[in-house]
Amino acid sequence: MSLFNQASLVVTPNGYKAGKLYSIKPTSGAGDFDVVRATGATRVNASGLIETVANNVPRLDYTGGGCPSILVEPQRTNLVLRSEEFDNASWEKISSTITANTTISPDGTQNADTLVITSGGYLLNEISGYSAVSGQSITISIFAKNQTTNFLAFGGATISGTDVYNIQDYSNGWYRHTVTRTFTSTSVGIIQFIIFNPVGTHIIWGAQVEEGAYATSYIPTVASAVTRNRDGIIKTGISSLIGQTEGTIFLDVKNTFDDSTLLLHIDDGTNDNRIILGSLATGANYFVIKSGIVESNEAGGTLPNKGRRKLALAYKDNDFAFYANGQQINLDASGLVPNTSVIRFAQNASNEVVEGGAFYNSIALLPTRLSNAELESLTTL
Repeated sequence: MSLFNQASLVVTPNGYKAGKLYSIKPTSGAGDFDVVRATGATRVNASGLIETVANNVPRLDYTGGGCPSILVEPQRTNLVLRSEEFDNASWEKISSTITANTTISPDGTQNADTLVITSGGYLLNEISGYSAVSGQSITISIFAKNQTTNFLAFGGATISGTDVYNIQDYSNGWYRHTVTRTFTSTSVGIIQFIIFNPVGTHIIWGAQVEEGAYATSYIPTVASAVTRNRDGIIKTGISSLIGQTEGTIFLDVKNTFDDSTLLLHIDDGTNDNRIILGSLATGANYFVIKSGIVESNEAGGTLPNKGRRKLALAYKDNDFAFYANGQQINLDASGLVPNTSVIRFAQNASNEVVEGGAFYNSIALLPTRLSNAELESLTTL
């Protein structure tokens, strides 16, 4: 019998409207999720272009091509002004020039600019009075038709830190360059967004400065900073679809960052009774079972920090098994199954979000505990 036939709930990137993400099973509407995000947000559409979707619309994202995924991200703010207007006075040009709107950008519009840098030149945007906290991070990013490493840099010696560079291919010759600085002191200073190397002609678009250890989806700005709210995807009142005494939870998801992430939270409206699936910055995967005051936390296995994960947790009183990408992560012969009625993407019952973002390919609930052999087969990539 197939996973679909056994499942009581199946959610994939399929039908949706503002405020709703439809389940493909059941078809009665009993498994449809509520979607709340009080701002617009960008996604990569089926044509490979970055576009903005309206408030409360789930983001079916086609990053990398192929089938879509459900993009879920925490709240972020783009602090840099005039993110697409490099000819504006907000951007200081030193031995460099900008010609506006010369090229088709990643959003399909002719609004990307040409930057020419001569010897010793750079393009600069400053954020003054920034309060840095030791151990926290900030990430700057920009889209460019340039593969050169160290093309983008932080400046401002008043806020020291350790930098990590990354380049992501966005197709059609576009790359997203990012630099993440983790602060090594607590101080107030200036964040300098600098494009400085190499000498020559470059096409640029979509600058972003955000607090966090990785770059999230693009947030356009004009005259002020802009905040994109987090994606809230929740379904309440579905105790009948969740196995209360035994069951299996399956999750196919792609991590996009090197950080700890709560991926799925199943609870009773509180944090006292819950089942959690997640992954850690170390590459480990974890599950949490809490029934009343007794909590069991299980973590293990090592996978690449970023990439696709197929997770499955089978549960029954004193009989738990957890698999990831075909590997047995944990077996536990103690613990009670909590009564639950709510499913949440990437947040707990207190609406707290564990930092992270992910692309969800599918979620399924089964009212029976699958065998360990079935879990291994189900999670094998």
